[in-house]
Amino acid sequence: MRTRLRVIVGPRGMAGLLVLAVAVPEARAQVASEAGWTVATFALVDTPANGIELDCWTGDLYVASMQGSEVLSLSAAGVATHFALAPYPDELAINRRATRLFVKRHDFGGAIFMLDGDGSPRGSFPVTGFPTGIAFDSAGNFYAVQSADSGIITKYPAWTLPPNRPAGVDYATGVTTTGIEGMTFDCADRLFVTEDRSGTVKQVVPPAGPHVTWASGLRGPHDVAFDPCTGDLFITEYGPGNVVRCPSAGTCTTFASGLRTPVGIGFDSSGNVYVGEFDGGRIVKFTTPAPCAGNCGCSAPVAGLPGAVPNGGDRPGVPLTVRKAPASDDVVLAWSLSCSADAIECAVYEGRIGAWYSHDAVLCTTSGALVTATVTPGVEGRYFLVVPLTSIAEGSYGVNSFGGERPPSDMACFEQLLGCP
Repeated sequence: MRTRLRVIVGPRGMAGLLVLAVAVPEARAQVASEAGWTVATFALVDTPANGIELDCWTGDLYVASMQGSEVLSLSAAGVATHFALAPYPDELAINRRATRLFVKRHDFGGAIFMLDGDGSPRGSFPVTGFPTGIAFDSAGNFYAVQSADSGIITKYPAWTLPPNRPAGVDYATGVTTTGIEGMTFDCADRLFVTEDRSGTVKQVVPPAGPHVTWASGLRGPHDVAFDPCTGDLFITEYGPGNVVRCPSAGTCTTFASGLRTPVGIGFDSSGNVYVGEFDGGRIVKFTTPAPCAGNCGCSAPVAGLPGAVPNGGDRPGVPLTVRKAPASDDVVLAWSLSCSADAIECAVYEGRIGAWYSHDAVLCTTSGALVTATVTPGVEGRYFLVVPLTSIAEGSYGVNSFGGERPPSDMACFEQLLGCP
């Protein structure tokens, strides 16, 4: 809770004055919202920044504490837990297919910091210009605004992380010259941005517009998110302390008022709204009167096939077994042949359990073996991926439990070529 100082001056004999400074809790304004919604403090977070992101796998929320220089995870009960160090973070974006967080540092041009699903750092992601807004689409492609006033949004293709990342491509131009502050994709993968200084929110129409104004006349629109139940656009209005709801372009009403400098906004999978009060030092939860099932950004998991060697295309894989080697700490992996007639051997990748896209190469050759390999595992829980190789390329890493292709390693042995003859 924020405090203010009350100074009390009183007599202290002939020696002078007695001055006492007493910390007094500062009263919070009454937060009002639409009828039927309940409002409560969800968690205390020092200077919560742009982006309150949902982890599809755990149901936790992630939020960046700018002055705390960390990213926190918030449980369903509002318990805040340190997730990762992140010097002066001012925006988050989550790749929900990979549970990989990208963190933008305040006034740190040209770099986005990457975190795995367990909070482990994965290095930096260099982008063009001085990025302001960042976001992922449903396919895992990453987008960044080159600079606040450039009007250019750059797209970086999914799973092309350093050192294999190609240059980004211009996704949209001519978006604004008055400063993009936040951006998000809706359930239909339409991109929306807030323009802080012009007081507008726009739907971006690639490649060059005309871009559609959804809201105007706002005072400091900061962050934007979509209600997974209704599809309505929600906007934090920094100046007056409001949250604005827009069911469609040009049709906007005040959803909530009385907030202290609201910045970040996000939803959970039931449609509850979470707003970060930058100066209030807390996350405020608005509980919906009409919860829904699921989130457009979190598809229902499909039956996976754990322990499988990928076959490419839409084939989930063939069985993979692991056993301990005799008289050593090694493990022996065994599997069946890949469907690819061109496969001459395999590569083996190892990752940390809980950080499901942390796999790095431990063997870039199995010396001609197509069905077995022996490896020395790292400490703690580990998982393995076996990838068929040709003489010039490697195959699929298999299908994850959401039905999408697992990403290739940041340090892949070969360029990936999907599919089977």
